[in-house]
Amino acid sequence: MNVKELRKGIKLAKKKGRFTGRKSTYQKDDPLLQRAFSLYQSKEYTLKEIEYHTKIPVSTLKRYLTKYGIKRK
Repeated sequence: MNVKELRKGIKLAKKKGRFTGRKSTYQKDDPLLQRAFSLYQSKEYTLKEIEYHTKIPVSTLKRYLTKYGIKRK
């Protein structure tokens, strides 16, 4: 199977709703993610410190902060 056929098949599957991609690691109501958000909003911790406490990588944390519109207060 070549790349063109693969992309064509994925496009067709997406139209039918069968190709949705990979599931997110954390959902918005995940307790670990909520803890990371609260630490971030407290302004007492840096992103690196939050990574240390929650084991969520900084890049992943930044992605979820942007995705859910979380800002420091």
